[in-house]
Amino acid sequence: MFLKELGFTAVVEGIIKKCQEQVCPLVGHNMMYDILYLFDQFVMPLPDNFVEFSKEWNKRFPHTYDTKVLSLKADYFGKTALGKVYEKCMFDKRIKDILKFKYDLKNGFVNYENSTTETSYHEAAFDSTMTGYAFAKILKYK
Repeated sequence: MFLKELGFTAVVEGIIKKCQEQVCPLVGHNMMYDILYLFDQFVMPLPDNFVEFSKEWNKRFPHTYDTKVLSLKADYFGKTALGKVYEKCMFDKRIKDILKFKYDLKNGFVNYENSTTETSYHEAAFDSTMTGYAFAKILKYK
């Protein structure tokens, strides 16, 4: 019963433990508010200043990457909205062929293969797909 009541806190604690045992990248796009909320709700109350927060966060998640920051620092993407970064990674001649992705089509995962429709933007699974895709392409590009 107690574990059931812990809910998502147990998930966060499991992720923290795994990230301390091995390299475990945490990747998001424009994720500052997300990590502040996650920390405050599931780890501990926010420290009084950003320096202390950074120390505490990095103890738990030392490999945190924000694709908005990475695309900004790459000095090639211009606009850093997730959809714009994703589209540049998909179609720009300098980036599109540096890394190929294959989707598990035989098991029915066909929704996002070669998808660029704006109707899928802000759908959680598609935003995660775009973020992971952009992360891999940006790292390979730089």
